[in-house]
Amino acid sequence: MTIAAPPAIIDVAREGPFIVGVHPLRPHLAVWRLALALLALAASPGRAARLESPHFLIEYDARRVSSAEAGEASVLAERAWQLCRERLGDDPAPCARLLLTPDFRGATGFAFPARSNERGALPVVGVRWTDLEYVGLSGDYVLTHEVAHLFSGALAGSPLGEGIADWAAGSFAGVPLRPWWGPVLRANGLWVDPEGLFITGDYPFSGELDARTRTARYSEAALLVQYLIDTCGRERFAQFVARYAPARKKLVSNAELRGAAPVTVALQEDDPLAQPTRPAMKHVSPPDPAQVRQAFRETLGVEAEVLLARWDTWLRREPVPDPRLAERLVLVQQTYGAIRNYEMWALRQRPAPGAEADNEVRSAFVVANRARDRGDFTEARRWLGEALSRIDHLKRPQRIAISGHRSSWFAHPLDSLPLGALTVREANVTLAAGRQGCATDIGPGALGVEQGFPTPGARFPGYLGAPLRSSLPAL
Repeated sequence: MTIAAPPAIIDVAREGPFIVGVHPLRPHLAVWRLALALLALAASPGRAARLESPHFLIEYDARRVSSAEAGEASVLAERAWQLCRERLGDDPAPCARLLLTPDFRGATGFAFPARSNERGALPVVGVRWTDLEYVGLSGDYVLTHEVAHLFSGALAGSPLGEGIADWAAGSFAGVPLRPWWGPVLRANGLWVDPEGLFITGDYPFSGELDARTRTARYSEAALLVQYLIDTCGRERFAQFVARYAPARKKLVSNAELRGAAPVTVALQEDDPLAQPTRPAMKHVSPPDPAQVRQAFRETLGVEAEVLLARWDTWLRREPVPDPRLAERLVLVQQTYGAIRNYEMWALRQRPAPGAEADNEVRSAFVVANRARDRGDFTEARRWLGEALSRIDHLKRPQRIAISGHRSSWFAHPLDSLPLGALTVREANVTLAAGRQGCATDIGPGALGVEQGFPTPGARFPGYLGAPLRSSLPAL
């Protein structure tokens, strides 16, 4: 079908940022500052090109992405749409915009729902297509994960939102999602105690978005989602999430809530939008374990600890089919976690890491990913170690002072974002809106946006689903 072309730039000020699972927001002034910054970034200079497919209007900078590469993305995006339709149900919209060259850091993709009462508005998916080799992820995984956020609607903003999207993707770095992941991830230090993660929030937090934290919110959650859907069915699972989300609130450690970093926005140093900040997570309350347990009891008919014990047995039921497959899974999780950790660290630095130093780190990760993809895991681990060594060297204050300059990494604080009756409660609203990119992380809300971002040029982990609804729908 032919897609009616929407405006080349999303009118964020008109459409407004939205959080899944709540009523349309009444934005605070700070939200408009954020929206205007993102709107300006969407118009980053370049040679604009477009490609239409049955469900996507694909937009990209033709100087960075070739027409053949855009065509490949189109095929993968249509495949992702079909898979999400099979797994998650009805189409969220007739079509969506797909941005292949958005400028942001801190994540690899984002999803932005269309405003349900705005005629002609389209949901938006963005993927750092030219950075896929650097981050070490496949285009099909990233696209399916982001499209799944659109299809999962308000469930995307729940504590299990990232798990739902990874379950829909069905694999990570070419390794199919299977129960054996659990014991392998646990044995390699990439696992959080399930009771702490899913019930109480009482588990250690390193102070950073490290590989263990990222894997817990995505892969560990995906394994629980897989188990619940397999054993309870989609409808009952959706009922559970609707009851679970307000009680668990956000899939983070209570230690992270207590020691939250400030809300920051990375803008050019002289940007007039820069504002003072205050701690961002002070409005986030810890989970209510009694209410969480009641959600398990009332919707699943079993005590939470009993269900998690059964899940653990389910995870151990099948052997690892190939030790090298397990090694690949662990290596990808460790490497991508390290990249996410590095980018989020760099966004907070003043002065920012210089372009030359940043390229040294990126090149080491690229070599590590190439070695992994050709099956040379020893070489991949050596270069992962080299990348971490370069990051460690870069973190030395004297090296930062030498290499730093005013670049897209420069960070300014932004005020926390009260949104009418709702307050944005996420610890890190990190928007890098400098010359090269932006990344934002906003959430959660009454039901939470799992490290989500509501606009193009937004940071990732947690992304928003569509269509916007005032309550959690059936899956």
